[in-house]
Amino acid sequence: MTKITRELARQVHKKAEELGGWDKHGVKTAVCKAFPDPKTGKPLSRPTLDALLEQFPEFPEEKYKEYEDFYKIPEIDEFSKIANKQEVKYLQECWLALERKNPMNWKSEDLAILRKHIDLIHPKTGFIKFEKLLAVRKFLRQHNTELFRKEEKGLLFTKRTKPPEGLKREWFLTTDELNRFLVAIDDLEFLTQVTCQVKWGCRHSALNYKGLTPSQIQPIGETEGGSVAIANVYEPKTRKTWQKWMHKTTMHLLGTYIKVRNLKQDDPLFPKSLTWYNNNMKLYGTKAGVCKYERIKYKDKKGRIRHKWKYLEGIPMSSHLFRHTFAFLCSDQGIPLEETAELGGWDDVNTLKKFYFYVPPEKLRKRYESIDWKKPTSTDKRHLIDIRDQPPSDEELKALEKEEP
Repeated sequence: MTKITRELARQVHKKAEELGGWDKHGVKTAVCKAFPDPKTGKPLSRPTLDALLEQFPEFPEEKYKEYEDFYKIPEIDEFSKIANKQEVKYLQECWLALERKNPMNWKSEDLAILRKHIDLIHPKTGFIKFEKLLAVRKFLRQHNTELFRKEEKGLLFTKRTKPPEGLKREWFLTTDELNRFLVAIDDLEFLTQVTCQVKWGCRHSALNYKGLTPSQIQPIGETEGGSVAIANVYEPKTRKTWQKWMHKTTMHLLGTYIKVRNLKQDDPLFPKSLTWYNNNMKLYGTKAGVCKYERIKYKDKKGRIRHKWKYLEGIPMSSHLFRHTFAFLCSDQGIPLEETAELGGWDDVNTLKKFYFYVPPEKLRKRYESIDWKKPTSTDKRHLIDIRDQPPSDEELKALEKEEP
């Protein structure tokens, strides 16, 4: 299949305009013949053309010329495939503010300029608008990792509350904090959703995107470790379905929740919004004493009374916190990095290692002290061959007979 790029979209739209526009009969067929596949030499397929027009419904020549250098940057082209249009637009505004400087060459001084740029500063708070901050942060985290690590505690991320020294780059709950948090919850739906996220390590979107339903949970009979079912959870970010093991305690809680809510097999388990989920995290986190938030009133543009949570201190509450907690619990229990990535649904082990996986120094010390330095090691060829699984070959036996006296 021909790779869809912005350059190809520009050429396709230009060709269609020369032929009289897309509404004219036979234009799509003529456009397909005008752009053969570079590998096979066959005309551009109609499904590829339809996908291109869906991704780039309009691509004016003048607009492309204005931002031509932006879209020619390989990292930008890669970023645009996984980011939404608004994020690409925000990153483009930052690129224009820095006089079209390649984002891969941005320095700390450039981020200081962004903070002073009038279009990026919030008129009341003085912070970079949060949505633009996320777009820049997302790009730097994926492509310009050197600047991301350097500026995580600097100019770009001043609005973000930083974890204590010694931790990784993300917050998590310890076992004691997690237990206090769970005890404070008095809402069955929220408790069930939090328990599933902690035990599975999945994102919040995996539980409510397209609706996780009871039909996706398959009983397997109780195993030696207490697992009784497998849930097939779809992760929209990775676009994969991951198998999540369910312990009998989690299954009992989920069964009670399904019974109380009287849910059918195709009903979504957790239909509530992300806002409801995050607000409950701040409420029960404050009750448990792991953080401190204040609920304040304000008026919107139409003069209506609204409520929001103001962060004061402690661990910042977000839907991603329990994913970080899952990684910490796995590292604390000694589960290898690769197995943790498979259990929690991380595609890239390096991402898990850099941002989430945390091994306490005390555990590293105990691991080091458990090494048996007095245990004999052998470099004798006969011994090394004897402890192998496969038997020695005739050539190895002949070589040993010559070496041994």
